[in-house]
Amino acid sequence: MMDDATIERLRIAAKILNSPYDHNEKVTEAEIATLKSYLGGDLTNLAVEDIAAAVIRRELKLEAKDEGSKRRHKT
Repeated sequence: MMDDATIERLRIAAKILNSPYDHNEKVTEAEIATLKSYLGGDLTNLAVEDIAAAVIRRELKLEAKDEGSKRRHKT
């Protein structure tokens, strides 16, 4: 199950990826900073869309890993 922080990161990432198509979607610097701090490292040369996509990939990979471990531990 996803926690609130995970849901918020995914919401921000989806908002970023949707913003070129929906001009009402305004992404704040604070939202971008949230994603950058989650990924860590030097993200200077990455487009914000690439950062958003990386967050989504990481979250989905972690979620799949959690689900797999839950299934193995059930008795």
